[in-house]
Formats: sequence, C-alpha cells, structure tokens
Amino acid sequence: MKKILQFIPFFLLVWLCLSFPSFTSNNKQMMDSFNVVVGTLTKLFHSEKAAIITLLFGIPSLSLLFCGNLFLKEKNKKLILVYSVTLIISLASWLIFGMILLIGLGNYI
Repeated sequence: MKKILQFIPFFLLVWLCLSFPSFTSNNKQMMDSFNVVVGTLTKLFHSEKAAIITLLFGIPSLSLLFCGNLFLKEKNKKLILVYSVTLIISLASWLIFGMILLIGLGNYI
C-alpha cells in the first residue's frame, strides 16, 4: 500500500504530460482538466504564474523524488527495472518542463 501511495506523483506527472496544452491540442477534456487545476491553484495563490510554476516544477520534482526513493530502496531486480524507467521518465519530464518554464518566464520579463 505504501509503494502504491508513492506512485501518486508519477501518475500526476503522466496526467500533467497528457493534459498540458502544448502537448494536447485536440483533446479538449484533458485541456479542461488542466485549466480547472490551474484555476483552482490561481485562486489559492492569487497568481496564475505561481500556479503554473507549482504545476510545472512541483509535480515533476515530487515524481523524481518519490521514484528515486523507490529505486534506491528496492531489492527485487525486476522492480528495480520498473523504478529505473519511471525515474528516467521523471527526470526527462523535469528537464522538459524546466525548459518550458525558462522560456515562459523569459516572456514575462
């Protein structure tokens, strides 16, 4: 049960990749779910920039942290392979969303 709960940030990362507007131009439901979450975080932080930074940096960072933790603590060879794949996906998405953040914040300056 504890390992399943530690996979929640990875599932959020998959949702973020599938619902981010730059990646899904044809899927209206996924874009709407992204906009609802951004709207909710905007009301919470009173800033759309802070909401988007939290989504694009927070979710991949949490996923990287939890997947790395699972990878380091696992003893089973087959699960180490699964955790290493999720760790690589988390690292790649962290870099991709980091570049998107740098480009986006550069437009605000």
